[in-house]
Amino acid sequence: MIILFVLFLFILGLLFNALILNWLAKKFKAQNTTYKNAVKISFFEWLATILIGMIVGIVLTGLGGNIITWILGFIIFNLLCKKFYATRPKQNILIYLTLNLIVAAASLIIILPVRAFIIQPLYVSGSAMSPTLNDKDYMIIKMFDKNYERGDIIIHKDQKGETTLLLKRIIGLPGEKIQIKDNAVYVYNDSSPSGQVLKESYLPANTKTISPDENIVTLGENQYYVLGDNRESSKDSRFYGSVDKGLIIGKYWFIGIRN
Repeated sequence: MIILFVLFLFILGLLFNALILNWLAKKFKAQNTTYKNAVKISFFEWLATILIGMIVGIVLTGLGGNIITWILGFIIFNLLCKKFYATRPKQNILIYLTLNLIVAAASLIIILPVRAFIIQPLYVSGSAMSPTLNDKDYMIIKMFDKNYERGDIIIHKDQKGETTLLLKRIIGLPGEKIQIKDNAVYVYNDSSPSGQVLKESYLPANTKTISPDENIVTLGENQYYVLGDNRESSKDSRFYGSVDKGLIIGKYWFIGIRN
């Protein structure tokens, strides 16, 4: 899924880049200013820049590598513009600089709201959700889906106000009662007033859920009971209590890169 997602973003960015390039080429009175030519230039420039960046990155890192990549990228861009637009180097410098400034500004305008309200990439830190999600796995979380259900893996803020984000699975829903006893989770709700053992197929066989006590926890409105899948090494609602809905920033969507 991540490959398709990255491919979609690449194509979308390429078409947008070509749109701006085509507009700039007309402003600078280049020849053969068609959108098709702009797409060709953008595609070959991006492809060359990616390859150059990978090669340079093996030898140099940091600012030096970025500067060399940028210079080599312009050389490729200049050659492509001379071929398709018959422009001069001075024109190409102005087009290149203006294009990169516009694309950078537009990217910020688009990316910041997307990361704040739609999706966000995150690295898994720690083993609390192992083996479902392992340390250093790269995942995508969705921020737009606020319909939290039992079994969802969510990311929530620390209740003490610390900057650490916590990755857990929803076990108990608002209005329910949760009890951990006999190495299992019991859920009390309208359909099971006497309590029923929660079936957790996502856990490895013979997983034991142990709590410091066997007290029944009553969840209030907009409160969730959360646990890590790695029950032996997860600090979760057994230790810090229920999680308010306002602390949840999103829920797991799919794995980007598996560690």
